Amino acid sequence: FLVLLAVCIPNLGPIISLVGAVSSSALALIAPPIIDIITFYPVGLGKYNWILWKDIAILLFGLCGFFFGTYASLDQILNPGIN
Repeated sequence: FLVLLAVCIPNLGPIISLVGAVSSSALALIAPPIIDIITFYPVGLGKYNWILWKDIAILLFGLCGFFFGTYASLDQILNPGIN
């Protein structure tokens, strides 16, 4: 099995980049705002809901990083000679 995997994926750099793009954006920029909204919702989200707007901005930034990073990594995996 490992030999077949090594033949299919000779260069692990793009795979590591894909895992990093998915996991780092999810753990650093997507999950914390969701947890913050869930935590402070019963107490209140501040004057003019500023905590909610801050968390939405961070969440959108994280989703952009997630999608663009994943796209770039998948493009590098599927088209290795072009990049």
